Amino acid sequence: SEGGRRVYRVSKGRVSQFLSILTADKVGTVYVLADQARVLGDLSQAVEVPPEIGDIFNSISATETDSSATSQPNLFSSKSSNIITMMLLTDATPDTVFDSYFRTNLSSQGFEISEGAQLYGGGPVYSIKREKFTGYLNLVPSNDGKGTVMILWKVPPA
Repeated sequence: SEGGRRVYRVSKGRVSQFLSILTADKVGTVYVLADQARVLGDLSQAVEVPPEIGDIFNSISATETDSSATSQPNLFSSKSSNIITMMLLTDATPDTVFDSYFRTNLSSQGFEISEGAQLYGGGPVYSIKREKFTGYLNLVPSNDGKGTVMILWKVPPA
């Protein structure tokens, strides 16, 4: 808590986010749920993730992780401000994860999906779009080669 701002970490299932309650002159109270604590100046850069994406991540046995779970952590740690969430699925490899968990679930929720033509960090990047939201799902091998690290990006990784 600090002048004009309170921040709470909130979790549902395996997804954690930060609820920032901001008091702004001429605007009133602003509530922002985001991947990290926000200040009023951050609002222009905030990305609203549709709850259906969080529901998909919650429905699989993935855990929140960081770049150390990937086989190339240096590619992800330096770009963490562009990462919405990073989850580890220990029992499935990247070549099966998209078809097993994401393709049908995203399509049934009205998302447009581009077929991972781009590769980053050893795995495909899929563009997922619906209404005002565009995100980039990157599926890379875990550092032990037995699982998949699922990274949801705000912008295409490069």
